[in-house]
Amino acid sequence: MVLEDELPLGRAILRWLRDYDVVHCAAMDDAMARIRAGERFDAVLCDVMMPGGNAPDVYKALLREAPELADQILFMTGGATTTETIAFVAHHAARVVSKPLDLGELRRRVSALVGARGGLRTGNG
Repeated sequence: MVLEDELPLGRAILRWLRDYDVVHCAAMDDAMARIRAGERFDAVLCDVMMPGGNAPDVYKALLREAPELADQILFMTGGATTTETIAFVAHHAARVVSKPLDLGELRRRVSALVGARGGLRTGNG
């Protein structure tokens, strides 16, 4: 799952990760509704700064509702701007990918997450 409020970037990430079965959500509420409905994902890419629910909100919701996904998340940021998100990014630095995104790094990180879960790749492998 890609949780990114900037639609052009969300679409670009879908293209970059086309070897995987990827869905895009533009808001936390949409993502959590899918999870509450029973959808499960091998990895979650989550923008840090979004209207309607920043990365700390998403992470807390995952811990409550789908704790197995909390270990399968990468946070994407072009710069946290609130006290809460700055502290969050510092605390989760090992799970942070900086914007502008490096396509090779993004693919490697997603592959590691999906591989750790035993997830299946689609497409050209």
